[in-house]
Amino acid sequence: YFTTYLFKKYGEFAEILENEFKMEATGVVDLQVQIMELFVFHSSTLFLMETLEKKCPVYGYRMNYVPNLYNGLRGSYHGAELAFFFGTIDKMNIQITDENRRAVISIQKDWIEFIKSGKIEGRPLFNETDKIILYDKEIKAVPFPHADLIHRTQNSGIADKLRKEYISNRR
Repeated sequence: YFTTYLFKKYGEFAEILENEFKMEATGVVDLQVQIMELFVFHSSTLFLMETLEKKCPVYGYRMNYVPNLYNGLRGSYHGAELAFFFGTIDKMNIQITDENRRAVISIQKDWIEFIKSGKIEGRPLFNETDKIILYDKEIKAVPFPHADLIHRTQNSGIADKLRKEYISNRR
């Protein structure tokens, strides 16, 4: 049934999408969420970065760091990095650990350096490397996740369709 659903929704890209995410996904619902995230959020971000890189230096990042919050059940959710940047994780009833302190310091250092100088020492420019900063247990440079798949599906209309569905379902 699920394969039929994917084919109906994503056409010729159904099998590619399933194969791309099945190792990462924890189940069918998570697979659907990851596909939606790819097309609604990540593809827009990648295309914006690729447009801006023609005019100015561009850094990108992905926050994968999961704070010790709700036993990690919510994962690293949209906006989680803001509490780290502003140093307000204690206001979220998060137990402050050495690991959390290190994450706060790293994010604050990078973002403040960028605000002051427009650069982040030791971090890759997307323009030069097609890499972004991954904030996780370790901070490292990684290729933009699933960039090849985003480019392969760019002209399919899938992303536009999913964005419209996402926005219309938010009301």
